[in-house]
Amino acid sequence: MQQRKVTLNPCQRDIALKSIVDICAEREWNLMAAHVRSEHLHIVVSGKQKPERMMTEIKSKATRLLRKSYPEMQNLKIWTRHGSTKYIWKTEHIYDAIKYVLYEQGVPMSVYHNKSLR
Repeated sequence: MQQRKVTLNPCQRDIALKSIVDICAEREWNLMAAHVRSEHLHIVVSGKQKPERMMTEIKSKATRLLRKSYPEMQNLKIWTRHGSTKYIWKTEHIYDAIKYVLYEQGVPMSVYHNKSLR
């Protein structure tokens, strides 16, 4: 590792979450759940792009907004190079993934839940 690990504070987590909500709305992706933690995030989202592409766009938008608000982050690598992407084919598995993201990550931090999915 060439730099210190980035740990997002509450305001930074909220900025990252807002960027996720915004890009999903812009791209017309269905954001079902998101949970931005201090050192990572989890998202359940569907759209016409491949998950890897969606992840790249989400991380890019969050990085831009964080660097705009926190100039000291300008030269920091905020996210890892890739991340875990999983395809979910069955409705019951989507609800399991949402439950995992929202309730099984420890104390809630910056959380988004699409309430229309109940």
